[in-house]
Amino acid sequence: MEKSCNVYYYLRSQACGIEKIAEEAKRFHLDQKTGIDLPFESSRMIVPTPAWKRKKGYGPWFAGDTANAAIGQGYLLVSPLQMACFMASIAANRTQTIPHILHDPGHRQDSTQSIGLPASDYKKLIETLQKVVDTGTGKSARLDEITLAGKSGTSQVWERGERRNVAWFIGFAPVDDPQIAVAIAVQEQTPQDNYYGGKTAAPIARQIFDSYFKNKK
Repeated sequence: MEKSCNVYYYLRSQACGIEKIAEEAKRFHLDQKTGIDLPFESSRMIVPTPAWKRKKGYGPWFAGDTANAAIGQGYLLVSPLQMACFMASIAANRTQTIPHILHDPGHRQDSTQSIGLPASDYKKLIETLQKVVDTGTGKSARLDEITLAGKSGTSQVWERGERRNVAWFIGFAPVDDPQIAVAIAVQEQTPQDNYYGGKTAAPIARQIFDSYFKNKK
């Protein structure tokens, strides 16, 4: 995870299988709207399975489909807002975070369901997300005085027949007392842009984290 090694996840996905991967994604509500109190939230999120693919008329499911889903590509579709909520959930050791524009005690409450990892595994997960920022692919998000946890990523979309990268970074801070979670997604406008998560999105996250903690002081 620290070095964003796709091959590791390709191999693990084959051992695990798409049904288990999809089941876990759905446990984190990645197949649903977040429930934010704004109109017109996207409903185009997709957690693909063999049954979904057959229903869409896309043919049989292949091992490559599982490998793609395991690194957040292929048929999988999520929104930046979903991923910000997902990161907030990881920070809080729960399966759902519902975003709101204004604070209101009467709002629908977040899930209280624990992620379900043994304490030692959860600790290792958070430590590894911190390593992504400290020494890994997300180090362009690093701040000197605040500990950050995060994950970089790069996905693709097709725009007028040409492939465009979408640079991603998701993260939260501080590691030992989470207060803010972010998701950055920056899409290339031309093939010459050459955007990547660690290079393009992580520095933007750094500016947001830096501004938040400076203003809080």
